[in-house]
Amino acid sequence: MPSPKVPSRPAILAGLPQAIDPFLSKRQVAECLGGIGTSTLDRRVRDGTFPPPMRIGTKRVAWRASVISKVLDEIAAGAVPSGERPYYAGVIQPAKGA
Repeated sequence: MPSPKVPSRPAILAGLPQAIDPFLSKRQVAECLGGIGTSTLDRRVRDGTFPPPMRIGTKRVAWRASVISKVLDEIAAGAVPSGERPYYAGVIQPAKGA
């Protein structure tokens, strides 16, 4: 059985100085996770399988780049945080029929 596809490190996260921790929009985070849809991202946040965003305006939410970088690192390493609802479980799934 082929292993799940793990997204490569997005260009937006590469080369950032350690002192800068920018916000990433919902669309940017979805792309970082291999191009999933924003509705899928919303559902995973609602289900507790992905970390929730921060509210940065009355109608806008975002994630810190450091949080998404950590998520990608843990997915790549195959690590799942302890607890009742590991929010990285199921973020990357094998393609159907694989």
